[in-house]
Amino acid sequence: MTTGSGNAAIALSAAGVLLPWLIVPAAAAAPADETVQMGGDTAHAPVLAAGVHEVAISDQAGFFAVERTIPGSTIWVGETVITANPANGDLLLAAVKENGDDCGWSSPGVVDDLIDDHEFRTGIVNSGDCTDDDVIYIRNEPGSGSNFNGEHLQVAIWEEPPAEDPSLLPPASTEVRWDGSKREEKGAATLGTDFGSAPELSDGRWQVRVQPGRTALFRVPLAWGQHVQVGLSQPGFADGPGFRDARSVEVEPLLITPLGGEGAWAEALASRSGTRAPSTSLYVYDSPTTGGAVSPVVQWRNRSEPTTNPAAFPGTYYVSLRVDGKAELPDVVKDGIDLALDVQVFGEPGGEPYAEAAPKLPDLAAARGAKGSDDAGSGSAASSDEPDWGVVGGLGAIAVGMAAAGGGLLARWRRVTGRSR
Repeated sequence: MTTGSGNAAIALSAAGVLLPWLIVPAAAAAPADETVQMGGDTAHAPVLAAGVHEVAISDQAGFFAVERTIPGSTIWVGETVITANPANGDLLLAAVKENGDDCGWSSPGVVDDLIDDHEFRTGIVNSGDCTDDDVIYIRNEPGSGSNFNGEHLQVAIWEEPPAEDPSLLPPASTEVRWDGSKREEKGAATLGTDFGSAPELSDGRWQVRVQPGRTALFRVPLAWGQHVQVGLSQPGFADGPGFRDARSVEVEPLLITPLGGEGAWAEALASRSGTRAPSTSLYVYDSPTTGGAVSPVVQWRNRSEPTTNPAAFPGTYYVSLRVDGKAELPDVVKDGIDLALDVQVFGEPGGEPYAEAAPKLPDLAAARGAKGSDDAGSGSAASSDEPDWGVVGGLGAIAVGMAAAGGGLLARWRRVTGRSR
């Protein structure tokens, strides 16, 4: 949903030889294995490098900064909070200039604050119209009634190089045909309580359980030109207490980008054989019910107006199955709702649209503290077994620029780090 003015509501997405003194600017960025405290304004905003960071949430507006290392790049910032217990509230997330002016990109599909008492909230924003700014600032402002002060955000930052020629790329994907084919039975699966523990599910039917207010995630890799279809079905509770005397229970699937933040589902058109798509959410009643959704085809131009959909780059996508923790729940579902989950990936992988190779995406599943990560709690960031080539490439670019332009960039770095202290 569009929140206007570039604000996104989170109810809460190898260099050559470097001279030794040129490595100093990297030290200005907060280490990925430490909890970052946001600054109270842009002048005191800590600088975060590409990767995954843990950032403390306060009850005041806070800022952090991201430096651009690739000319004309798009800086993406995804933020996720998974609270220890179901919580309420939201954060208003925006990319701004140093003077506070908005960068003008609106995200239509972030988790909103209409759901109460839930653990999982996420949002995403990008640098929008701030294409020439050397530094982008990310503002987080708690909404009224938010109660996750003291919790930590998982912040994923990725710098995307510009497309070689956007005019030659396929248009934004807003409509995708539903496929009514039956999926192969794969048995039971346990959904994840965070990105690290989320199982990879694709091309099959699984039996899963969703608990009200609790995080329930699975992952599905998508390449350029691919999309995923998710189907939900539930047999109903004919022998249980009547749902018709209470509000129906909604199970809502949410598409989450590889950086966190919600990507809007595409409009599901009827299949070529005439099978109509179900409603996106499944509503549990006495009788059998279904729900389902299709993602947009992953295309670079999904970010374009009027949809501004952040499902605009490939990687490991996630789906969250969400049930309101304060819904009127009959006793038979208070401990969980058992569902059949159908997942299918369609499309042949396509090539990259960039003029240069894109830096590796941060890995949410391997981030510090992820329950399903092999190095959970070890202080690792996006990857523990290889360098962050986005940062290394950026330092290489700095080295070339310094050789050509003398000390200009070093002076700018000193000004930036002076603001971040």
